Amino acid sequence: DAQFVKGVFDRCSGRYITFSLICSFGFTERWRRQCVQLMPAPQTARPTGYDLMAGTGEGWPHLLKRFPDIGAITAVDISSGMHRRAMQRLHAHRAHKIAFIEDDVLASDLPDASADFVV
Repeated sequence: DAQFVKGVFDRCSGRYITFSLICSFGFTERWRRQCVQLMPAPQTARPTGYDLMAGTGEGWPHLLKRFPDIGAITAVDISSGMHRRAMQRLHAHRAHKIAFIEDDVLASDLPDASADFVV
C-alpha cells in the first residue's frame, strides 16, 4: 500500500540518514558513490535528470561533484518528509537545482525520454 509506505518514510525521515548508514555498516554511502561513478556522462551541456526514490538526497552531492554542469535534478519520492529533510539538512544551498515530485515511482506517469540521466 503506497500510503503505508509514505507514512513509514515520513515518520522516519528525521533519523533515516543515520539509521541507513549504521544499518548498512557505511555501505550505502559507498554504493551511492559507486553508482554515480559508473554512470555514463550525459551528452548535453546542462543535463537534467531524475533521482528516483530520492529519499533524503544522499546521492546529489556525488552527482553534482562528478557532473558540475547539471542543470536540474528532479527528485521523485513517495515521501515529502524525506525531501524536506534533504533540503533542510543537506542541500539548502543547492535548492535551485533540485525540484521535487511526490510520487510513487512504481506507478508513475513520468514522460518517456524526458531526462538526460536517471538514478
